[in-house]
Amino acid sequence: VAESANEVAALRQELATAEDTLSSCQTSKREVEDAKSTIEARLQEAEASQASLTKELQEARATATASETSKAELSQKVSEANERVAALQIQVTTSEDSLSSCQSSKTALEAGLQNLRERVVTLVQSYQVD
Repeated sequence: VAESANEVAALRQELATAEDTLSSCQTSKREVEDAKSTIEARLQEAEASQASLTKELQEARATATASETSKAELSQKVSEANERVAALQIQVTTSEDSLSSCQSSKTALEAGLQNLRERVVTLVQSYQVD
């Protein structure tokens, strides 16, 4: 009987130890599950952040591409404007040359006109003397 009582006591002690171990395991399991939930939430946040950053990167690339296109278009327009300026400068030079030629002709015509006036006055005076 004493042996059975010792065996029952040992089994009860073993059962108590097993229950304590089970309780500890259940506590550890809850802690692991809590940690897992926290990690999963952080993973979802990281994935959302990654998606947002990927979208921002794509938008930045699109903006950069648009800027490069605009830069090329503006460069082309500047080149065309420079060509127009060069053509206009040639026209200005030609116009200045024509103006100078006209001024020379005007001066020569004025001198010729003055000469004619003087000859007319001389001619009129010679007829009046006669």
